[in-house]
Amino acid sequence: MKKMKKMKKMKKMKKMKKMKKYIIVFIFILFVSTQTYSQIAFYTMYRGDTKLNTLPRLSLDIGLPVNIAGPWAVIKSQAAFVESGLFITNNGLTYDDDKLRYVHNVVGLSVPLRAGVIAKDIYYIGTGFNFNYNVHYKQKTFSAGGRKNKYIVVSKFFAKRVNFFYPSIELSAGVSLHGLGRFSIRAQYFPISLLNQTWTEVVNGHEVRPFEDLVTMPNIKILLSYNPGL
Repeated sequence: MKKMKKMKKMKKMKKMKKMKKYIIVFIFILFVSTQTYSQIAFYTMYRGDTKLNTLPRLSLDIGLPVNIAGPWAVIKSQAAFVESGLFITNNGLTYDDDKLRYVHNVVGLSVPLRAGVIAKDIYYIGTGFNFNYNVHYKQKTFSAGGRKNKYIVVSKFFAKRVNFFYPSIELSAGVSLHGLGRFSIRAQYFPISLLNQTWTEVVNGHEVRPFEDLVTMPNIKILLSYNPGL
């Protein structure tokens, strides 16, 4: 019986290793063949009237663009572009509060709808709206100012600690390399808070709202992107 259990465990371990290899290959293919965003987020946070120490966040988004209209799109146009798609996003907040450093990470899905004009067949200027949905949430805590005494408070899918719908408005400008793709810089503004300010938890028998007086203003992301289709 013990040998059988060991054999089953060994088989499961081998399957897991294979799955990890497939996932790594899949991510690599997505990275080299799809639209990617390198981004930095800027924000100021307050706990009531007290300004908190915050850190800019660097992250990477990746996805499958759908070029609806444009020079290299389904609908040919030399004067305007329309695009959408499906993207995996990475949002979050990092701040110090009450001698602790809090790191909130959220992985989500985004469906953008963007449109704009093309000047001289090279330059792109546009605007758009991003329908962002938060899927997986993780909160980590450290000693303030460093990464000592790390522990994970929560790691959960569809956690109520964050707002599920997290939209953003954006402005963008880019340059096309005529069939080789388009490089753009984007600025996204999030009109609502990432953290759910109405979320409650029970502490010592009392209901509290830990994010109720935690204000983020403004929450802006600057993104450098590459679209292989425009």
